[in-house]
Amino acid sequence: MPAIFLSPIAYFSIAFRSSVWFPLLQTSIAHSGAAFIKWGQWASSRPDIFSEKLCEQLAFLQSDAPTHAYSYTKQRVAAELGLSIEDAFASFEKEPIASGSIAQVYRAELRLPRSFCDDPKSLATCLPIPRPEPKHATHQPASTTSTLPVAVKVRHPNVEQHIKLDFYIMRWLADLVDRVPGLGWLHLGESMSQFSSVIARQTDLTEEGRHLQRFNSHFSSPQWQDIGFPVPLVLSQSVLVESFVAGVSVKQVVSDPRRSVRHAHFIVTRGEDLYFKMLIHDNFMHADLHPGNILFDRHRMALALVDAGMVTQPSADERHNVIGLLEALGEGLGGEAADCILRFSQSRHSQKQRRAFRGDMERLFAAVCRGYHHHVSVAEVLTGVLQLVQQHEVSIGANYATLLMNLICLDGMAQQLLPTYNVLDGAKVPLRLHRLISGVTRFLHLPRGFSQQWVQAVFPLVMRWKQRMDKKFLQKLMRTITAKGDNL
Repeated sequence: MPAIFLSPIAYFSIAFRSSVWFPLLQTSIAHSGAAFIKWGQWASSRPDIFSEKLCEQLAFLQSDAPTHAYSYTKQRVAAELGLSIEDAFASFEKEPIASGSIAQVYRAELRLPRSFCDDPKSLATCLPIPRPEPKHATHQPASTTSTLPVAVKVRHPNVEQHIKLDFYIMRWLADLVDRVPGLGWLHLGESMSQFSSVIARQTDLTEEGRHLQRFNSHFSSPQWQDIGFPVPLVLSQSVLVESFVAGVSVKQVVSDPRRSVRHAHFIVTRGEDLYFKMLIHDNFMHADLHPGNILFDRHRMALALVDAGMVTQPSADERHNVIGLLEALGEGLGGEAADCILRFSQSRHSQKQRRAFRGDMERLFAAVCRGYHHHVSVAEVLTGVLQLVQQHEVSIGANYATLLMNLICLDGMAQQLLPTYNVLDGAKVPLRLHRLISGVTRFLHLPRGFSQQWVQAVFPLVMRWKQRMDKKFLQKLMRTITAKGDNL
């Protein structure tokens, strides 16, 4: 309420807005319901809608939330599994290892049927759902193996009702903002509808389980054995049991000054590989690729992605325009990049407005984005692009913003872990391939679906080519470091 009462002052005073009102708004959201917190986290990734200062302030919002009682967890697990915690699990830690606005997570040891020890695949018939074999799983003799480390996610009590009430209030506020002269271009009501449908699905934990099943299927080939996801074992609306993934978060690796160059190179290059696979090949993207959701196992040299509750599945037009924007970055073509953004804009613009936006984009590219092998910072360019989007009142959909913000996170991670590696240069092979095939398809007047089929067919070969180039980069880097006598 104080934030609402003080909003007129914030409107007229930039200094008050930045130093007082933004922190007050962040504090108010942090003490509100689950949907408000989720919306604040989502809004922090939308610099195309909100000011950079507000996005930075909202980024401080944490997922941690008050935990519910262990007695409630026991009751929900027993109701969903049809077994008591003691019967279903050999051990079950009473204190959650994490708590978010939707659910909290426990570490446990799942009791396995004796037949699993002799035939691991038989577990599929003993649990409520079939599931793929966990990558890198090792199986001991029956006498020594009878449990499996798992993470158990339990939804908070009455969270659905609380979120429905939160969204009722938020939609009312968004409709009010949309009626304010000069603010209609934000399309907050429409954005709120998109966001509310995503969060409503997230309260059903079977959705996250299905996402994990799909990710495991997409990354099941030998070429991707070093990329993993938790394996869902038991799915229900309020309880999700999944395999426990070992490793440390990349966020911790970033802050570790003792990290090795080999580890940093692996995290950055394979992180880029999985991003472009999800975008170009799978058309199914994890919606929150910040370093805290990526785990690194230094013993097996493997990455794992967790927290798959929110995903993005862009339409054919959305994917085409986003990839076109990234191709324009690689070629240093600001006008082409502007055209891609205007094609997926939800706002109508006059020819004068389009020319003004195009001109500013060309000036931005001339200053900071001259294309491949010109030391382009993808994060700097895309941040500048999103600022121009806001300045020119170009409204873009949530899918576009998610795909671009994921790449900004990836580039920021690369600059911290391996500053000598350029994400745009590393993406040259898959982006040039897509550009070539799309150009041939347009020249021959073939359906766009034909282009996508060809891209998917040759994508594995292209990624092997990229991996060879990444390996050469590492070898050259190691020789340079050795010559300088630095620590590897």
